[in-house]
Amino acid sequence: GHDLRTPLTTIAGYAEALHEGKVAPDDLPRVGAVMNRETGRLSRLLEDLMTLSRLEAGEFALRPEAVDLAGHLRGSVEAYRGRAEAAGVSLEGDLGEVPPAVVDPDRIDQMVGNLVENALRYTPSGGSVRLSLRAEGEQARISVTDTGPGIAAEDLPHIFERLYVAQRYRAARPEGSGLGLAIVRELAEAMGGRVEVSSVPDRGTTISALVP
Repeated sequence: GHDLRTPLTTIAGYAEALHEGKVAPDDLPRVGAVMNRETGRLSRLLEDLMTLSRLEAGEFALRPEAVDLAGHLRGSVEAYRGRAEAAGVSLEGDLGEVPPAVVDPDRIDQMVGNLVENALRYTPSGGSVRLSLRAEGEQARISVTDTGPGIAAEDLPHIFERLYVAQRYRAARPEGSGLGLAIVRELAEAMGGRVEVSSVPDRGTTISALVP
């Protein structure tokens, strides 16, 4: 409720000020930017809530096919290159060749996107984020490693719970919904895989999704 109310309160406050003519012309660009940012935040939260609801209700359709994960993830690195550069963060790909995986490529994109976006939010300017791929027995390990603040040991069992990380750790760029990691876990499990995390406070975090 808090995460829904906050952007709504901001939007309503500025809308009322605009309606009553209390916003100076010179302030219009700033007010518009704030309303646009808060509207985007609200849209992301609602979309992620709907995605989680469909996943948990078993109403989420998967369309598996044989996917060259290394080639597929190279596209993911390039897709986030501009965002990383804007944040002053180095984005690297370390993609080993693995046998074709029978997965839903769109859901792989969604899962990796959530992991990379989460890493970029918590990695300060001058840091780095690395997307890696390795074969591990009958599974492929997709990992995202950042040089952010790390996560305390007592919090590690809870990071895939809704809003847990967002409520306990201050992001360098707090524009996410706080539901991304919960979605990653649901997607990985829906494809027959699992998630793992390792972290060292003040040195960074690695979050992995393993898929068959």
